[in-house]
Amino acid sequence: MKLKLLAILALALMAFGAFAQGPKASADDMIAAIKAVQNPPFDNTKRSDKAYMAQYQQDIKAAFMKRADLILAFYKEYPTHEQTPAMMGQRWGMLMNWDENLPIVQKELDEVITANPSEALVQSAYFYKANIGLQQAGDDGRKAVAAAEIFVDKYPKDARSASLLGMAADSVKDKDAKLALYNRILKDYPDARGAKYIKGKIHQQEGIGKPFDLTFTDAVTGKPTSMSDLKGKVVVIDFWATWCGPCVAELPKMKQMYKDLHDQGLEIVSVSLDLKRDDDPTKDGLKKLTDFVAKNDMPWHHYYQGNFWDSEFSTSWGINAIPCLFLVDKNGILVDVEAREGIEEKAKKLLAKS
Repeated sequence: MKLKLLAILALALMAFGAFAQGPKASADDMIAAIKAVQNPPFDNTKRSDKAYMAQYQQDIKAAFMKRADLILAFYKEYPTHEQTPAMMGQRWGMLMNWDENLPIVQKELDEVITANPSEALVQSAYFYKANIGLQQAGDDGRKAVAAAEIFVDKYPKDARSASLLGMAADSVKDKDAKLALYNRILKDYPDARGAKYIKGKIHQQEGIGKPFDLTFTDAVTGKPTSMSDLKGKVVVIDFWATWCGPCVAELPKMKQMYKDLHDQGLEIVSVSLDLKRDDDPTKDGLKKLTDFVAKNDMPWHHYYQGNFWDSEFSTSWGINAIPCLFLVDKNGILVDVEAREGIEEKAKKLLAKS
């Protein structure tokens, strides 16, 4: 065991250039060194502590960068290893979390495509080139679709094409063009990992301008609640979870909006993606939700689904990223499925309408 730990330490040092020469490490040992790098533990009770969060972000970045460097060292030693494409994909994915790394990733992708160490690795490189293109396209739907098409045209049978087209569709503003992309995904990639959410994405687009139906038992009060009970109110539908960092970060804004606008007719229905754990009651999502709501004073309606990303209601609406906000007008009509940006101003405009 001691020798194994020393070997892992030596490999980590090699990745940072500590050794200019020496015997070639085995692929298994290098893989073990990569797996040995763990992300720092996160203290959920300090989520609101800005100093702690800033330090955690630094620590998680350091862990990502260390793992990424070890993967690069592995690639240089074993460019054609069967695990190299997946691991280099991990490296590129980690580096892309920070914009300053994009030129590094772009350079590596071009080098891999030129060197062509293996078809699988080249294919992975093209996939991440498309991801960079999507990231740089931002809200420009035309550029986003063009970035996705580069990979799709080259590898039309690769199921990852579905995720690229789905991300591109998110940037497309025209409803008909968006629906065309969603239907294309269902037709060409029906078995792709994210295909089950595409029907929900179509539901979103076709649901705009129609009554929004939802009936549930409030997780906190135990009372039956339905959208018909909220007729005459402007309703924010907030898909979220207690484990979702961005959701929790936006909670102060949601609380302030509720405080400012509730008396004018604003209601919030939070739809939780927390997970019910029958195998471990101490981790039960319902208790986590109700404890969190009580601690953070969230005096609105709470719908607990209990099945994480596979929860029936949220999946039926194509929810595969949170927080996600819908907006329903006083007549119970769904008017916006991308309401997160500028939610308070959007709600005020609806409240002002007679």
